[in-house]
Amino acid sequence: MGTAEGPEPFAEAARRAAASWKFAPAQRDGKPLFLTEAFIDQGTGFTLLTFGNGMMMDGLSDVGTISVGGGDGLVDTAGLAAKRYDAEDGTAYLLRPDGYVAARFRHPTRPALDAALSRAAGIN
Repeated sequence: MGTAEGPEPFAEAARRAAASWKFAPAQRDGKPLFLTEAFIDQGTGFTLLTFGNGMMMDGLSDVGTISVGGGDGLVDTAGLAAKRYDAEDGTAYLLRPDGYVAARFRHPTRPALDAALSRAAGIN
């Protein structure tokens, strides 16, 4: 994962998250669901999983988004997603179509996301 940023605990959280993200309970519109269900709802493309009041990027038509926290995001009812991802406001993970973590960011930018998408697709 060549886009690691920040201290080592963040990288360790990314490693753990790749195996455990799907088991975190959440709520959408007051109804319980798991992150797996939110991911499946995105379809078969790449998905950007953001936490807190993370920066929303314009022009993400090529990437699905799941927001945890913030005004219109999923509610991390047990705090497991944030804990497993070492997430703070702005943290984001790029998930491959098979659900594995392709990249992680403390504060994503469009150029960093594009570079991670290129690497994950084998273009770069």
